[in-house]
Amino acid sequence: TVTSKKKPVKKNEWVRMSRGHFKGDLALVRSVRDSGVKCVIQCVPRIDLTLSDLPADEARIRRRTVKPPQKFFNAQEIAALGKQSLTRQRFPGMDIYCDFFEGNYYHDGYLLKEVTVGTMVKPCGEDEPPSLDELQRFRNRNRANDGYDG
Repeated sequence: TVTSKKKPVKKNEWVRMSRGHFKGDLALVRSVRDSGVKCVIQCVPRIDLTLSDLPADEARIRRRTVKPPQKFFNAQEIAALGKQSLTRQRFPGMDIYCDFFEGNYYHDGYLLKEVTVGTMVKPCGEDEPPSLDELQRFRNRNRANDGYDG
């Protein structure tokens, strides 16, 4: 018999990102889609605002090698830098209006993203629960409006 290695995730459950810049980061499941194959997660974004100032070759190398620090999204900060690609639009399939910047959706400072369960996120189990420090940093959005290094 074939058994699936993928553990299902549930709404409001903590998960860990398992790929890319977000590898190891804590995220919260906002909704489950496609019978549990995909989910929408909320996590603290990692935005590198210096990439647009670099030549294309350097930006490509930096994108692959440098992991930007975690910092809550701030629309006023983006606008002050003169970034024209910032708009407001509805997150697909959810009744939430978000800031849309460089192909990603941001709501209340957090990144909202639809990801594949199993390849992009892994449930936080008893063997690797979120640390108290991570939970406090994640939840203290209002106290950390200016962001933090993570």
